[in-house]
Amino acid sequence: MVKPSLVGGRLDVCAALARPRVRPRLCFGAAGGALQSGAKTPGVQAVVAPWVALMVAPELRIWATKRFAIDFAVDLVVPVVRPVLAERDPSKQGMVGESLPVPPVGAVVSLGIAFTIR
Repeated sequence: MVKPSLVGGRLDVCAALARPRVRPRLCFGAAGGALQSGAKTPGVQAVVAPWVALMVAPELRIWATKRFAIDFAVDLVVPVVRPVLAERDPSKQGMVGESLPVPPVGAVVSLGIAFTIR
C-alpha cells in the first residue's frame, strides 16, 4: 500500500483592498517540497520525489472585532513537477504493485480565525 507524506513551503505575493470591515486579497505564488512514500511492504524501498506547484489564492477576511476576524480562502494548486509514487511488487521483477499519481489540478479550501496584534 502506498502511504504518502508531504513536506513543503510556499512563497506568495499578495494584493489587498483595505475596507473598514472586509479585506479581499488575491495572492500568487509558488510552492515546493518533497513527497515520500513509506516503505511498509517487505522488500520495498521508500521513495522521495520533489514537487513544485504554482498557486493562486483569493482570500476574504471579515473583521468581527478590532482584533479578531474570520478568514475564508480558496487555493488553486497547479503542479509543475508532478511526481508519481509507485511501489514495486517484490514478487515480480520490475513490476509496479501500486501507484499514486498527483492530480493535474488541486484546490484547498480553508476557513479560520485570525488574531491581529496592533
